[in-house]
Amino acid sequence: MSETNDTHTSSTRGRSPIACVLLPELPIVAHHPDAADGPDARGVHRGRGTAARIRWADGVAREHGIREGQTLAAARARCASLRSVLCDETLLHEAQRLVTSALLAWTPRVAAAGVGRFLCEPVGEGWADRARVGLAAWGRVRIGIGAWATVAYAGALRDAGHVEPSILDAAPLHVLELDASTIDDLGAIGVRTVAALRSLDPTDLGVRFGATVASAWRYAQGDDPRGPTS
Repeated sequence: MSETNDTHTSSTRGRSPIACVLLPELPIVAHHPDAADGPDARGVHRGRGTAARIRWADGVAREHGIREGQTLAAARARCASLRSVLCDETLLHEAQRLVTSALLAWTPRVAAAGVGRFLCEPVGEGWADRARVGLAAWGRVRIGIGAWATVAYAGALRDAGHVEPSILDAAPLHVLELDASTIDDLGAIGVRTVAALRSLDPTDLGVRFGATVASAWRYAQGDDPRGPTS
């Protein structure tokens, strides 16, 4: 077992807080700019023919049971009126650029950390409110602000604003960005929360599950160098 006590406190002391801004509908808005708030189920898929699978789905599509990873054929069987388009990386990159540029009006440092996910330096009172209003055209805006990137991300998933590192204790493992297969493997040994992962020895984790899980353990402890860079 690992001694976790105050490791995260000492490793993050003196850091400035980090904000995580999540725009979960950005890929949908980027690919369906003419259908904002419309009644149609919308999606974005990757792959062609029988290999085509849903990558993103909007709220209407989700109400029909459409989920990421479903084949396009299965998704259309659930919702015949589904409007899904092939993912265009150029559109995604342009959307990311536009959001980054918008965020730089309210913060001096921004880094894209995935599609629809941005790490920022929160500056001044009302920063989050300004970001929500300024980014509203991209759909829902979720914001978390914490001591390091993993904490901020966990807060953003809940749209919780300022959060303490303790938010990670009961958080599911997906906040550490582990893939579904790895999460299943950890679940098989009873590890389903970040607190349970932190209780294990990182060296043993690395040997048994690989470097990705060992890195996730470090992120959970506060040894997380990720942050805004621009």
